[in-house]
Amino acid sequence: MTRPAPGGAACWAVYREPEHSPFREADDAAILEATGARLEQFGFSVAYLRTEELDPEAVDLPPLVFAMCEGTAALDALARWERRGVCVINSARSVGNTHRERSLRLFEEAGVPVPESRLLDGAVPVPRGREESRLYAACWVKQAAEHKTREGDVRFATGVESVEDALGHLRARGLTRAVVQRHVAGDVVKFYGIAAPHRDGKPRFSSAGPAWFRWFYPKEHPAQGHRFDPAALCSIACRAADALELDVWGGDAIVTPDGEIFVIDVNAWPSFALFRDEAAGHIAARLAARLRPLTDAAERAASTLLLLPSGGGSAAIRSNLLGLPLLRRTALAARRAGFDRVWVAGEDAAAAGPVLEGTGALALTAPRPLPPGRTVLLPEDVVATPRWLRALREAPVPEDRLCRLGPGAIVETDRPEALTRALASNSRLPLVTAAWAGALPPGVPPAGVEAPLVIASKQDVPAAERRLLKELVKTQDGLLTRLVSRKISLAVTRQLAHTPVTPNAMTLFCTLLGLAAAWCFGSSTAPGQFVGGLLFLMHSILDGCDGELARLKFKESRLGGALDFWGDNVVHVAVFAAFAFAWSNAVDDEWPLRLGAVAVAGTILGAAFVYFHAMRPRGAAGPLLTTVSPNHRSRLTEILDEVSRRDFIYFVAILGVFGKAYWFLALAAIGTPIFFLSVVLAAWIGERRPGVVTARGAYQ
Repeated sequence: MTRPAPGGAACWAVYREPEHSPFREADDAAILEATGARLEQFGFSVAYLRTEELDPEAVDLPPLVFAMCEGTAALDALARWERRGVCVINSARSVGNTHRERSLRLFEEAGVPVPESRLLDGAVPVPRGREESRLYAACWVKQAAEHKTREGDVRFATGVESVEDALGHLRARGLTRAVVQRHVAGDVVKFYGIAAPHRDGKPRFSSAGPAWFRWFYPKEHPAQGHRFDPAALCSIACRAADALELDVWGGDAIVTPDGEIFVIDVNAWPSFALFRDEAAGHIAARLAARLRPLTDAAERAASTLLLLPSGGGSAAIRSNLLGLPLLRRTALAARRAGFDRVWVAGEDAAAAGPVLEGTGALALTAPRPLPPGRTVLLPEDVVATPRWLRALREAPVPEDRLCRLGPGAIVETDRPEALTRALASNSRLPLVTAAWAGALPPGVPPAGVEAPLVIASKQDVPAAERRLLKELVKTQDGLLTRLVSRKISLAVTRQLAHTPVTPNAMTLFCTLLGLAAAWCFGSSTAPGQFVGGLLFLMHSILDGCDGELARLKFKESRLGGALDFWGDNVVHVAVFAAFAFAWSNAVDDEWPLRLGAVAVAGTILGAAFVYFHAMRPRGAAGPLLTTVSPNHRSRLTEILDEVSRRDFIYFVAILGVFGKAYWFLALAAIGTPIFFLSVVLAAWIGERRPGVVTARGAYQ
């Protein structure tokens, strides 16, 4: 069983050796670090190591290591760690499988098309039969043990003498085995791939394809553009990666003038330079999928939240706070905050089972040993938000000390046996805390963390509701939204939380309200414009309630995000069309209709691009977030996200007071096309890398 790594790192990242990364050290380091940064967004911590820092006999190991190293010593250390239960991606075995003397046999068994190849032993004379002579006429001589690490590892040969000369260069470096591979004329195609997760945790190719795949023509090999089936390339590349048991891989293929595809090389974990940000997100998702069951299965969870009753009864099971039982709310918030375990103990723990169903929390009806790591002890009637619990999980505390936190405590220890014994003999929070205080010396509580808020009576409910509602405010809200809209929407959400109204129902209601505003805006009269402005403002304010309800009740979903996004854009299209109609009637001319056509087209194009480029490709479960570029953040994307907020609706409402709301169409006709072109530019900047040709083809 593995133990936590020093510093609490959930996984280690190992850089590639400089000698195995000629002229690509920066690119290789960049993809490793980008993957680690994305993995940290999943709630895992990452420590980075050079190969010279790898200790095969290390005592404290993480549950997972993701490594780009290829040297013999490093792979030997990884293999030893694997035998001790560490998950390594790519595994030491799979990296060794990429060596040509192994991969050729594995490709043959898997039916992967490769050019005619032959393994030669440089210690004996080169065979000179008729078949060999035909092979030697135009071939490549490659070292058999590893991939190209320096000039001369791969040499083109024409004839037996040329083959012998290439073998001589390899022998001079102490390399006695080589692969001779027939030269195939055609276009060179490079490909990258990431295996999809499977039940047994191993990469396996299936008809569903990989989690992610890309191909392109490398700039150093100008392509003739031979026609071929990209789906066939994906299938062949995946079959090759599966034969080698790789999770993260890249390689090269040849496409002949007839459209045949031959794999000429597959390697473990390339630099992904052309698709670094995109690939890093998918690799991190793959690693997170492997880490979660590892951290759940091993009794060494990094963090445990333990909830106990303060008195004789379990009030938290019966108490309801803003539409959810208090205990259920805390369990859901803890999972959102990243706690590995949420345990509810005490005399009434069995009664908590139905309340906790579907939360991932466990009601302890019998004593259970505490795992090593961090344990946060709190009263079960505490009012907890994900942000506050995350602070408790991440705040630095001294090891093997009891850090008081109001009526609860935080303990960080690798030896929880004494705490387990105290918990087994006591069922109430004050008694457990006192027993733990006798087992551990006191420690300094974490700085900057709010004290727990406990609902002891009905008088505490308003303060509890305010704390929960405060958590719903978004940092990216515009000025007027923060000062006006959010205050009103939170008050409405506070009332809706106690009703059966769902977030999606609220989204549909706000969409209908916006369409009603558009119908009023279709009138060029002052009363029609005034009523339209009021309805449009109500639509904007109440449109915040659906997200607030979803976050408050932990009901965020991709469907809800899509409904909210397209509902807003349908309303905007209807409003701009109504503005054009009303303004045209007011001036008795057709030119406002042309402005309306531009604004409507800009809105539809901008919305479609943001959805299909930035939102829809995010296949992970959970909320569908609205942003113009999720993979690349820059000043431009921040500006675009800012101008896409709701504050402009206040200007429309003011114009409506004067019966001229349709004047806003002039700004919309200018702004919507600029917005569309800007999001395209932001996406282009985020994906393009200088000095690299544009990729062709994409499968995801």
